[in-house]
Amino acid sequence: AVVDDDRRPEVMAIPEEIRPAVDKAGLMHETLDMFEGGEKQTKDCHGMFDSVHFIKWMKKLLEALAARNVQNSLIVMDNAKHHTSLPEGTPKGSWKKQRMIECCTEHNVPLDPADLKSVIWDRLRKHVEENIKPVIVSMAEASGHEVVWSPPHHSDLQPIELVWANVKGTVGRQHTTDTTFKDVLVRLKQAFEDVDANSVRGCVRKANKHLGELLEHILQQEQAEENRDNEDDAEDDTESDSEDD
Repeated sequence: AVVDDDRRPEVMAIPEEIRPAVDKAGLMHETLDMFEGGEKQTKDCHGMFDSVHFIKWMKKLLEALAARNVQNSLIVMDNAKHHTSLPEGTPKGSWKKQRMIECCTEHNVPLDPADLKSVIWDRLRKHVEENIKPVIVSMAEASGHEVVWSPPHHSDLQPIELVWANVKGTVGRQHTTDTTFKDVLVRLKQAFEDVDANSVRGCVRKANKHLGELLEHILQQEQAEENRDNEDDAEDDTESDSEDD
């Protein structure tokens, strides 16, 4: 994870050269996880990193924030499947109809037992969406933080993705035909160690710039749609006046 500068006035008033490292933008090294493939496990890190592992990582992140005395923070992440896992026992569409009926009764979800399973599931799913939060969201809120989801397919809004791109580039440029996995691991650790405050700060600013551009695009699209609606309303009024004449 990466953290932005602590922007409280009393902290920003301290000259950067003497400001504590925990108050400056940077990589949270205590949250860094690395995966190494092998004969007994998949070589793809995505196969090793599941919701169970991510929940453990989230606990590590929250502990690191507490150790840094970081409070009321916004934790920004994408809505990957392992980020949005729901608590164990949350109703699923694969449940049998009778189990769904029992769950509806337990949570006071109105239903007719004679309804089709698909109808019951629609009602139960709505209850889940409105009342059950992802595990990590509840964890963050319990620690006084808030999780904010970035829109799908916009990794450029994630500073950590920009940091990761830089790290991969650094390691990749050192690759030769003689490079081993152990070499990659050593170089990867060093590349992360070399990530400084200015680098992270630049990635945060770049992500914020992209966010501003996206917001501007959305506002322009909304304004264009509103203009079209106004034009349609004006045409309807004109046609109505003509009919009255």
